[in-house]
Amino acid sequence: PHSASYVQVSFQSAYLKAHYPAAFMGAVLSNYGGYYGTQAYISEAQRLGITVVPPDVNRSDTIYVAEENEIITGLCQIKGLSNDVKQQIVADRKENGLYDSIEDLLQRVAIAEADAEKLVIAGACDLLLPKMSRPQQFWVVRRFYRTGRNEPVPSLKPLTLDQYLQYQYQILGFLTSCHPITLVKSSYTGPRIRADAIDSSVGKNIVIAGWSITAKTVSTKHGDAMEFVTFEDETGTFETVFFPDIYKTAAPYLTRYTAFLLYGTVTQEFGVAVLELKRIGKMS
Repeated sequence: PHSASYVQVSFQSAYLKAHYPAAFMGAVLSNYGGYYGTQAYISEAQRLGITVVPPDVNRSDTIYVAEENEIITGLCQIKGLSNDVKQQIVADRKENGLYDSIEDLLQRVAIAEADAEKLVIAGACDLLLPKMSRPQQFWVVRRFYRTGRNEPVPSLKPLTLDQYLQYQYQILGFLTSCHPITLVKSSYTGPRIRADAIDSSVGKNIVIAGWSITAKTVSTKHGDAMEFVTFEDETGTFETVFFPDIYKTAAPYLTRYTAFLLYGTVTQEFGVAVLELKRIGKMS
């Protein structure tokens, strides 16, 4: 019965993912995933051709919402934002209509300055402050709380792309426009493959860049520790195995949500390609 229930859930999940991918992935994200972190589910949604929209005070619910082939990030994903503010933003919008300016939002909803700044960092107020850089948005919010005067917005230096992405990753835990691994530079200039080529590389020694997303440590029959680690890049996920010798050297820095350069041999277990690690190094 236990196995049969898992089979049923697997078939139902597979059907929903195949026929209603945006709604399915949105529900998984709203449930905070499970085995993988949020970035892994966002990446899978993007590989399915789904557009992931950043939080927006005029579109977001407290949870993730799917609209056609889009997933709108829920206010639940903004780190540190109070639950009361999330609920008030959605409730007031549903009762009184869309917010037409940042001042309208801050006057209608009781939002502490720190929470308002989190909304700005997350990009949730971008459409309320059109054509303004992120520093200018901060200036407008702070003007509201600290002076209340209708002073002209100064010309402030906009964020660089790297700064914008860094702030988004810090506040949301993922990127909406690209995979984090594409932003990591590496001094390695030799040939390397991508995750979508793993299956066709069985029996070959390869080099591949991977973003670690989950891991499971086990013991051999002799009591030595080894680890199975799942990595991904912008094209897909792949499984790796760290046998005891390589695991001893890699364990101190083998952390999740980090980019690594992986060297090994692709083998096949039960029809699944697995990379047996020979060497690993952090990308920098």
